[in-house]
Amino acid sequence: MIKYLRKVKRKCKEYINGVQRRVRPTPSPTDGVGRTWDMDFNVPAHKQKEVLDSALMGTTDISVDGDHHNVIICAQKKSASTFLLNFLGESLSYEVFGIGFDRGGGHLYYPRALAAKFQDNPTVSRCHEPAHWYTVDILDALNFDVIVLTRNLLDAIVSLCDHYSNYDCEYGVSEEMISSKSFGEFKNSNRQKKISIIIDTCARDYINFYMSWRDKVVKDRLNVSYVRYKEVSEKPEKVLKNLNTKKAKKSEPKKIISEGRANYNKGVKGRGNDISEKTYKRYRK
Repeated sequence: MIKYLRKVKRKCKEYINGVQRRVRPTPSPTDGVGRTWDMDFNVPAHKQKEVLDSALMGTTDISVDGDHHNVIICAQKKSASTFLLNFLGESLSYEVFGIGFDRGGGHLYYPRALAAKFQDNPTVSRCHEPAHWYTVDILDALNFDVIVLTRNLLDAIVSLCDHYSNYDCEYGVSEEMISSKSFGEFKNSNRQKKISIIIDTCARDYINFYMSWRDKVVKDRLNVSYVRYKEVSEKPEKVLKNLNTKKAKKSEPKKIISEGRANYNKGVKGRGNDISEKTYKRYRK
C-alpha cells in the first residue's frame, strides 16, 4: 500500500509540473510501440487551474475547448485490440495515446483521458474497461467516440490461457485468478486444466463486459460502434469505413499493417476448438 501511495504521489507531482509548463521541453516519450505517455501537455492559461482540479479530484464537470477528435477502443482481452489500435492510428494518422495509469493499457485513468483532450493531434486509445457508470461518465463528459471490440468467448478463453501460460510469474495476471486459484497450480497443470481455471476465473468478466456495453443507457449517452474480432482479423479496412463517427476520415487506409510485426499480430481464429468435449460440456452447464 505504501509503495502504491508513493507511486500515486509521484504521478500527481509529474502531472502538476506538466500542467504548469506551457511548452514541452522534450519530445513526447513513447513506450516503444508508438503510444505516447507524456503528462506534460499544453493547457491554455485560463484552463490550467480547472484542468488541475478536475484531474486531481476526479470531477468530470469540465468544459474542454477545441474540436480535437478522440477515439477509445474498449475491448475484451485477447480480441486483437492492439492490432486495431495501431491500425486506426496508421490509417487515420491519429496519435496512439496510452490512457491507463502508469503506462497500463488495460484500465481507464481519468487524468490520462483528460490529457488526450489537450494533445496537438486527434488520438486513439485502448482499454479493457466494461461500461461501469464512472467509465460512461468520463467518456461522455470528454466526448470520446467509443469502439466496443468483442470476441467469441471460447476463442478468447483459449487465447488468454496461452497468454498467461507464457508468464514466468503472476505479475499482470488477473486478480481473480491469483485469489481463487494459485498461479503455481495454473503453471503446473496440463492444458485442459489450465483452460478450466481460466473459465472459472475469467469467463464471467467476458460475459459481463459484453452485456454492460449493450445496455440501452450506454447507447443513449455515448457514440458507440460495435466491432467483432472476426471483422478486425479479416477486413480491418471495412471496420474503418463503418466507424460510427462523423469526425473520423472515411478513407481507405494508407497501408494495411502486415501480420508478424511486433504488436500487430491479430491472433488466430478458431482457438476455441482446442477445448476438449469434456471441458466444453462442463462449461455449458
